[in-house]
Amino acid sequence: MVNDEETLTRLIEDLKVKLEKEPENINHWREMAHHYRSLEKYDDALATINKARELPMGRGDTTLEKFAADMALAKMQKNVATLKEQLDGDTGNAALSTQYEAAAKELHEHRMQQAKTLVERYPNDLNYRYELGMLLAEEGQPDNAIREFQLARNNPKVRLGALLNLGRAYMAKRFYDLAVEQLQTAKSETPLMNEQKKEIIYELANAYEKMNQPDNAIAEYKIIYANDIAYRDVAKKIDDFYAAKAAAAQQD
Repeated sequence: MVNDEETLTRLIEDLKVKLEKEPENINHWREMAHHYRSLEKYDDALATINKARELPMGRGDTTLEKFAADMALAKMQKNVATLKEQLDGDTGNAALSTQYEAAAKELHEHRMQQAKTLVERYPNDLNYRYELGMLLAEEGQPDNAIREFQLARNNPKVRLGALLNLGRAYMAKRFYDLAVEQLQTAKSETPLMNEQKKEIIYELANAYEKMNQPDNAIAEYKIIYANDIAYRDVAKKIDDFYAAKAAAAQQD
């Protein structure tokens, strides 16, 4: 993959020459936009892709529409990340803090509006349903998030994430038995002990704790402990469990 800045800049200049001869070649516009994106020149990428969308072949191209939306989002994300980095180095700067909070809020609102628009336009695309569900969950709207996750779990690509977050949404409503059902399904459908499975099992154990079922909870925590002792606070939970068990035995 070509990612050297100098090389990408040269490729962009070459494409400009080609476009002088073939101004309606949509592939040249598309390729140039991708190079600008690699260089994180999002304004240039947007301007380029919008020119491609003005061409006869580009007006109905949904991939170009999505590219433009992604670039607008990437530009905002970069701005928020830059402000966050500056704020981390100057934590007492009230003006910078206000600027960061405003930018972060604007980013979230933009993502929410974009997700809603995509779901309205492509209601059968369950990837968009999943993205909307995640944003609704972040906003503390579990009921609306549940609806999106219930639909999204029918898409194999996002099924496990949908089941996990559906479980979390049920937990937010204190429907712990429903959460356990979804999380157990997610656990059974994840064969490898990867980061996602650890996350699923941790949430399952947490749900059991909320249901006052400590034996079921510790059984799940042990599965993680046996594979990754450093995962979150699992080691402490296991230590506390055995310490309490030893204390109880001594009292007997």
